[in-house]
Amino acid sequence: MTAGGDEAVRIRAIAGADLVHEPGGWAFAERQRDRIDAHWAGLVKRNPRVWNGEMLMGFDPAIVDGRLAMRMRTIDYASFIAWRDWGFADHAAWNCFGSPAMVSSDGALIYGIMGAHTLNAGLAYPPSGSLEPRDIEADGRVDIEGSMATEVREETGLDLGEAEAGEVLAVYEARRLSIARVYRFQQLADRLVARIEAFMGRQDEPELAGLVAVRGQSDLQRPMPAYARALARHVLHL
Repeated sequence: MTAGGDEAVRIRAIAGADLVHEPGGWAFAERQRDRIDAHWAGLVKRNPRVWNGEMLMGFDPAIVDGRLAMRMRTIDYASFIAWRDWGFADHAAWNCFGSPAMVSSDGALIYGIMGAHTLNAGLAYPPSGSLEPRDIEADGRVDIEGSMATEVREETGLDLGEAEAGEVLAVYEARRLSIARVYRFQQLADRLVARIEAFMGRQDEPELAGLVAVRGQSDLQRPMPAYARALARHVLHL
């Protein structure tokens, strides 16, 4: 993810998402293997803590009867990063991921600030991560809401089950497609932040470097991806 303007971001309310995993490779990654490996080696040299695991890439998104449908394939993280860094080099592919929009009882949106050891260091956005093979259910469906719950628990210690689940949104930015869901907590922002900070204090290497309670336009001036800025404006009616 990179920071940027949100002029080209589109947001559409949806009833839900039907993501289905399928077998098969990614032609872009196969064609560019040597370049991808060299690109990744350069990233590792600068930041030895990055790790090349498996994730899911999306293809052919479509809204069908109000629901987002998309095919997902397993790829390696190094290929994804190269694709992203090279300007979304294959326009057949989409970076699809979940974005839990966690809203406090006093109307603040809780964003995390990524740690220095990550490839998105310093950017603020909803606690989230790439869809992974662990999110694939026995019937091949990809559990996007389960992914959101897992990422929130791992990064913040919060349980989305505490919150009231609200609207679901498809947020399009270039070749990123964030499936966002609003979760309204019954606690004040300061209390939620304190809980998350206490959780982070018990971790050896937290994913997050800090938190921001987004309340108004001034909070959107910090570095964040365009989809996260547009999502905040939509949810908070800014």
